[in-house]
Amino acid sequence: PFLSLDPESRREMVSLLNHLNQEHQVALVITTHDMEVVSELADLVYVFHQGEVIARGIPREIFNQVKMLEAANLEPPILAALFHRLSQRGIQAPMPQSLDEAEAWILEALKVADKR
Repeated sequence: PFLSLDPESRREMVSLLNHLNQEHQVALVITTHDMEVVSELADLVYVFHQGEVIARGIPREIFNQVKMLEAANLEPPILAALFHRLSQRGIQAPMPQSLDEAEAWILEALKVADKR
């Protein structure tokens, strides 16, 4: 439902769906290949590949499994891909679920680096 929306309309749609879920207890079941929107909407994620469930978990757990997402022909959210690359270089950082979380971790890491 998000593919053809411009960025502002997409933000409004995500906000509306989150409002319906949180304020009116409306359950949402959404099927999408857009992992960026999954990180903004989902409490629980199922990953399907060739008709089978290959993973189930909260977004943070699912996004930590970048290789599994790629095997399922899914692109991980850009922040998940970045933090996965950092971990491959030996930089241990918690997987962020939002831009705000990523920013906070990076700023804290920069402060620590400045003190050295």
